Amino acid sequence: MEQPLREIRGKNPNELIRDHGGSAADINLFTIALLQEVGINAEPIILSTRNNGKIRSEHPIESLFNYVAMILTIDDKIVLADATDRNVPFDRLPIWCLNDKGLIIRKNDALWADLQTNMPSEKSVMLNFKINPQTSKAELSCVMHTTELEAYHLRDKFKDDTTLIKELFLEKGFENVSVVKTSHYETTSGPYVVAVKGTSGIDQIDDQLIITPLLHFPTSKMPFTQQSRSYPIDFISPQLEKYKCQIDLPDGYSTSFVPEDFTISNDLVEVQYSTLIKDSSLEINGLISFKKSVYPESDYSKLKFYFQKIIDKFNEQVVLKQKKI
Repeated sequence: MEQPLREIRGKNPNELIRDHGGSAADINLFTIALLQEVGINAEPIILSTRNNGKIRSEHPIESLFNYVAMILTIDDKIVLADATDRNVPFDRLPIWCLNDKGLIIRKNDALWADLQTNMPSEKSVMLNFKINPQTSKAELSCVMHTTELEAYHLRDKFKDDTTLIKELFLEKGFENVSVVKTSHYETTSGPYVVAVKGTSGIDQIDDQLIITPLLHFPTSKMPFTQQSRSYPIDFISPQLEKYKCQIDLPDGYSTSFVPEDFTISNDLVEVQYSTLIKDSSLEINGLISFKKSVYPESDYSKLKFYFQKIIDKFNEQVVLKQKKI
């Protein structure tokens, strides 16, 4: 769907309708014409996609522009839009377009516009464990609530296919998945929600039960492997992860070890991890927030440090121990 700018000419409307499709330029230029026809201020914006490299606005090179999207003015609000992907909300650009700046094309003028998004991409995971010490298994239920780019990833990759979604949860630590329910798949402007039930094995050593409360949902792999970095760190959008886990304590068991509470709060990140021991349950709450879409290379060592702390804390285990009679 991407083309060098010199080749972006667009099919005429009859050809587009006849062929039932075309390039991004064809589709978006046609959509612009339709919107203009009904009185909406719509203009083309040309850009370089993420895998094509960034445009230097002070010295733009024509051959680096390879995509045409849309910029609209609706009720005095500026909206960046693209009509090529049904999983992208009407007032968002697809991921491949979120690449620094684009150039708005007008009859007698051109203007640079920021393409980055400041809308956080959110993943919220709620887990419940009901443990049976006799079988060394736990009944698990999980609800995963996603928004923005995180919701787009799930919709685009799994297509609301329960078989594919089961495979995802098996990778995340489920041993068996018996129920999968989804909601809001077609409503791309809102959240995408997946609810799952199943089972997971529990490690048991003598009278102790060892549990990984957040399963494999938090990352355990360090993405920053270089000692230093000479270019920005691009998260595409701000990132927000929320975790809530409730472990129903089996009869005759109490907590032997729970992770310590932990907090980091500054202009770059927000990290919270806390536990609450109740009479018959243990509750764990976690939050991970990377607050910026793009961080300067000067923040690399700090982000690497924070990321290691997140890996260590959010993958800690809980130990339950059988009470002495």
